[in-house]
Amino acid sequence: EINEGDWSSDVCSSDLATVPAPAGTGASHGTRATGSHTVRPGESLWSITADLLHTTDRGAIASAWPTLWAANRVVVGRDPGLIRPGTVLQVPEALRPA
Repeated sequence: EINEGDWSSDVCSSDLATVPAPAGTGASHGTRATGSHTVRPGESLWSITADLLHTTDRGAIASAWPTLWAANRVVVGRDPGLIRPGTVLQVPEALRPA
């Protein structure tokens, strides 16, 4: 089992300073309805999955975050702990509202 603390701190502060804010999103950083999410500084696949599921249940998050990673492996790469602010992730159907 991989938990947020195992890999969420791989983003360097120097990366954060150079990433522009997502354009046209206003106060929102993504939406489940459109099926995309723009990564914000400090987020991880774990925290994004928790937000998408509206839960703090570690078991539910642990079983679901790999779905988000698998759907975005091309943009995330082999290391799920290294996601960069400004990256646009596709939200799989399984993590969207019914």
